[in-house]
Amino acid sequence: MESADFIRKIDELGRITLPYDIRKQAYWEAKDSVSVSYDEETGAIILKLDTEHTDNQCTLCGRAS
Repeated sequence: MESADFIRKIDELGRITLPYDIRKQAYWEAKDSVSVSYDEETGAIILKLDTEHTDNQCTLCGRAS
């Protein structure tokens, strides 16, 4: 897995902005649904595209169109 060094501040409402390069590489679009989970063992926050709740999905691959 490629790693890029992006530093983002958490705002007052608990939000962060995902860098464009990462969103482009993951094929994430505006209004895609993302599931968020926390791995207690590693301390990692895991973001995954939630295809069950993303509108306008491709019927072949499940990607948001």
